[in-house]
Amino acid sequence: MTHMNTMTMRNVTQFILYWMRSIVDGLINTPDNLDGYLVPLLIGAPGIGKTAITRIAAKMMDWDLLLIHLGTADGGDVQGLPFPDPENERIAYLMGDQLNSIFNPPPDRMTLCFFDDVHGADRHNGVQAGLMQFLHARELNGRKVPDNVHFILAANGREHSSGGQGMNGPLKERCLPINCVVDRMEFIEDVAEKNMWHPDIVSYLNTCDHEYISSPTIGQGEFDRTPNPRGWAHINDAYRMTMPRTPVEKGDLSDNALLSMRKKMIAAAGGDDLCHNFHCWLEEQKHVDYDIKGIVTQVYKGKGDKAELPDAEDALWVIGTLLGKSVTKDSYARFRKYVDRMPEHLIQVFESVLTTRTGNEDWKAWA
Repeated sequence: MTHMNTMTMRNVTQFILYWMRSIVDGLINTPDNLDGYLVPLLIGAPGIGKTAITRIAAKMMDWDLLLIHLGTADGGDVQGLPFPDPENERIAYLMGDQLNSIFNPPPDRMTLCFFDDVHGADRHNGVQAGLMQFLHARELNGRKVPDNVHFILAANGREHSSGGQGMNGPLKERCLPINCVVDRMEFIEDVAEKNMWHPDIVSYLNTCDHEYISSPTIGQGEFDRTPNPRGWAHINDAYRMTMPRTPVEKGDLSDNALLSMRKKMIAAAGGDDLCHNFHCWLEEQKHVDYDIKGIVTQVYKGKGDKAELPDAEDALWVIGTLLGKSVTKDSYARFRKYVDRMPEHLIQVFESVLTTRTGNEDWKAWA
């Protein structure tokens, strides 16, 4: 049985660096100890940063880096294409450029080969078998892997595989599995702040729930999206590029058109739920004069007929959205006391959120 080590992404980076230094110092992965080769296997949700931290480690150690994605590979990609070699009376293999790079690295430099998407590698068409040769014998079809080439593998966990076949048992047993998780504050310090993300994005990350940093599962639909570090990088870019600009910069686009574009881009990167929550939070920051959470609490306690009704429509939009996301069959009548005091187009915001949340359930019958 293979046991799992769980580490935050910062600790995973430190481990990889320590592993690389230990190789350079001759403490591990020496040529005379093939059976004892230590090969890390990074396991975690898509977009969590497995490739990113490997790039960082390779750059810090000044190693060359080869990135090879196995999820779309077939046996020929990994083992090469067989062809007859009459002169030597055997079958030879013609390999692609990436594999040739593994066998022909610069002799005076260390090379890190990162096999990604191992969970999606074909079990039945030679991909995982070829990978097993790399790890177990450090050779493939008679060609020896040079001593200055070392491997790291990466895979999505079972709950994140989205149709991947998974790794076969012998291959997993050759690796040291590391379960990669995101720590919210480490992510903010190591990624958002270090890369000078927009202050609004950083502030929201400081206040939002952990689930809006790295969702535990991916969606079931083909293009469902859930929050993850890579998605947050896209959200930051979307936010920056759709900020209000001068007339010359934005051309024919109005501020409302830019806002609509931003919402669509953020929803595409992190999901509709995150997009809605983020923009609710933005509006709350603009209306600190109103105790929005206090108003929602009053409504929940049945005081919707007396709770403050802000003059600012965008503040009411936030309240209508929050009520639509939290109302239940039991609280519907209480919430309605407040909602019915709102302008008609904002009542529709509440009802639209409620309809989206409840799906086909007939919430109108709750009345």
